[in-house]
Amino acid sequence: MSLAKPITKHDDDFYTTSYLTYVRIEKGLSGNSLASYQHDLRIYLTFLKENNKTLLGATQKDIEKFLSHRTKSGVKLRTVARNKVSITNLYKFLIMEDYIEKNPTENLEVIKLKRTLPDYLSVEEVDKLLSVPDLSTAKGIRDKLIFELMYSCGLRVSEVCSLTLFDVSIDAEYLRLFGKGGKERIVPIGKDALTILDMYLKESRPVMLKKKRSNELFLNCRGDHISRVGVWKIVKEVLKLSGINKNVFPHTLRHSFATHLVQRGADLRSVQRMLGHSDITTTEIYTHVDSEHLKNQMKKHPKHKV
Repeated sequence: MSLAKPITKHDDDFYTTSYLTYVRIEKGLSGNSLASYQHDLRIYLTFLKENNKTLLGATQKDIEKFLSHRTKSGVKLRTVARNKVSITNLYKFLIMEDYIEKNPTENLEVIKLKRTLPDYLSVEEVDKLLSVPDLSTAKGIRDKLIFELMYSCGLRVSEVCSLTLFDVSIDAEYLRLFGKGGKERIVPIGKDALTILDMYLKESRPVMLKKKRSNELFLNCRGDHISRVGVWKIVKEVLKLSGINKNVFPHTLRHSFATHLVQRGADLRSVQRMLGHSDITTTEIYTHVDSEHLKNQMKKHPKHKV
């Protein structure tokens, strides 16, 4: 007869630190995802402390009370759902490591979210954005290439920022990317993007490097590695000059890439691979976007009644 492993008690910080170390090393969680988990758990632990509860002593009712408090405080439902996932995964870890015997999140109600369709640009609007950067300047060439890669390759802003010189092959016409969870994928580069890429590497990047040494593909005006905030600022700057009256984010270009592919008949599996989605249900949202596009086009018919 085997004896149960004795449960050793630690403070709440020990458990959360152990969990975050686990998801970083064992699960390969990215910096942004790790920061989200850390933020969610910090809020939850603060709530427990204010209610004289501990992580191991919390019950299902305590967690439900926390989620209800978040909702009543005006926090978006999607954020509350993410909070719930973070807490649930933490308790699964505590069960796995034998820190607790019963999982208080086991019977929590599912938070149902309304599936929102992603915003995207028309081909004409994308062309407007791409025409803004001034190719007579080093900065303009760099900005144009960033837009080209986000749109024609469907890159996340984090993937743009993490590209190195070793991830680019002009001869083979592809990019090597490391997406969420460090998953590697190969994405083909279009002819227009290749032309700008060649121009950037020969003319723009050496100027921006300012005699420094770096393997990072994209640099800021000081010759340092470009940041996510830096890319966001470039998008806002170009948007303002384009005259497009829409709220556009870096991710909007990725959505536009996928939407335009689906609208032109690309098969969903190929789109999934290019976007780096682990689950095809994530990619399927673009079929709904296409359906909305068709409905809007139908409204132009003289017999269509709105």
